[in-house]
Amino acid sequence: MNKLFIAFFVCLFPLSSAWAVDSLELLSGKWTGTGWARQAADSERESVRCRVTGTYRKDIDRITLSGKCASPGRTGRIDAFVEPLDKPGRFTGRWSNPFGAGSTMVDGVSRDNTITFRYSVRDPKTEERSNGIMLWTIAPDRFAIASADADAATPVTLSEIEFSR
Repeated sequence: MNKLFIAFFVCLFPLSSAWAVDSLELLSGKWTGTGWARQAADSERESVRCRVTGTYRKDIDRITLSGKCASPGRTGRIDAFVEPLDKPGRFTGRWSNPFGAGSTMVDGVSRDNTITFRYSVRDPKTEERSNGIMLWTIAPDRFAIASADADAATPVTLSEIEFSR
């Protein structure tokens, strides 16, 4: 399931040449994004627009993303930080998303230009736990975030947002 989702999304966001995510510093600066999201696998898609600022701290090799996203009838904050672990290609952090998972810790692995994060969240209303996958596909002048429900028998994409400077 995970490979199918990754292959699907990487086809949507091709790069002209292969390269590796070797610095989170690429995410520094101001970004605007457009795409869609849904709150759950059985929810309707809503168009989403976002403005995000990436602040990179070289001393600890950490990127912090903060900003707002809006869909028809609602707005919310995105807050995140990501930093590498001691192992090459491994990342950890926290992600807060107003349109889906809420606030959760994330663990990621990079391959080429994509970091694949896994997360687990508890719905505050139902107390049910769900698992997800989030992909950050990064290039010098753009990046994309996509997420999917990892519990579904068939992969269900929950969001796709592409950002540019």
